[in-house]
Amino acid sequence: MKSKDMKNHSEDQTISANSGEMNASQRVVSEEQYSRLMGQLRIALVPTKAHRELLKTAVYKEVEDLSVIVHAFVPQSDGITKNLVVTANALDAMEIDREQFMKDAIVASERNYPAGMAKLSSFLGVEEGTATDLYVASMPDMANGAGVILYPYFMEKAAQELGGDFYVIPSSVHEVLLLKDDGAIALEDMKEIVRSVNRSEVSREDFLSDNVYHFDASQRKLEIGEKFQERKLHEKEDRHSVLTELSSNKTAIKASAEKAVRNKSEMEL
Repeated sequence: MKSKDMKNHSEDQTISANSGEMNASQRVVSEEQYSRLMGQLRIALVPTKAHRELLKTAVYKEVEDLSVIVHAFVPQSDGITKNLVVTANALDAMEIDREQFMKDAIVASERNYPAGMAKLSSFLGVEEGTATDLYVASMPDMANGAGVILYPYFMEKAAQELGGDFYVIPSSVHEVLLLKDDGAIALEDMKEIVRSVNRSEVSREDFLSDNVYHFDASQRKLEIGEKFQERKLHEKEDRHSVLTELSSNKTAIKASAEKAVRNKSEMEL
């Protein structure tokens, strides 16, 4: 990233591009060509509801209320690099499995455009104590970098850096904020802040989501914050139910054993 405080996991790359769409005439048939395509890919994260038209043709993967799309930056003979949105029709024409392509594209994007993170206070150049607990995360050029939350290697590294589970706060399509889940701030309070900032500071083009997400480090699971809370509540209830059943069985076994002892004593008499 441009900030010297950003922690990168491989070299930075920047590519200028014109908008476009990858069409079915561009066929990839060999492993060499597929590998070359992987070197041109970058994922982007967009709000699903606001991009219904784009998603009618683009290959994508839904993640909660968001969708991952894939851009291919393809050099042209005139020296210009085109930004081509990969479509489902293009993959079908190339006989490439969509699900496998998306998995490969995310891995390739993490290699081509690695994630970086830094304390927000350092990134903004303010004194420690101001936004000390918040980290900003994005791609090297700080453009359309919110997709880093789909990078498996980065999310594990972020969990190590923050010391466990953390919340993902959607700043915009360009970057996200990370906050350790230590119970210091209520989820609803975070959501209220996000909604307020989205309404007053974020343009419609840069808007990502009003939701706050949670990353469960032990299960490597990213989900909407409320879903995480509900899942944990159900797990707690299930554990309580199991313990109650074990306790009940233990009592029944103890009562049976005591009855057997009494019966034996009566028989001896």
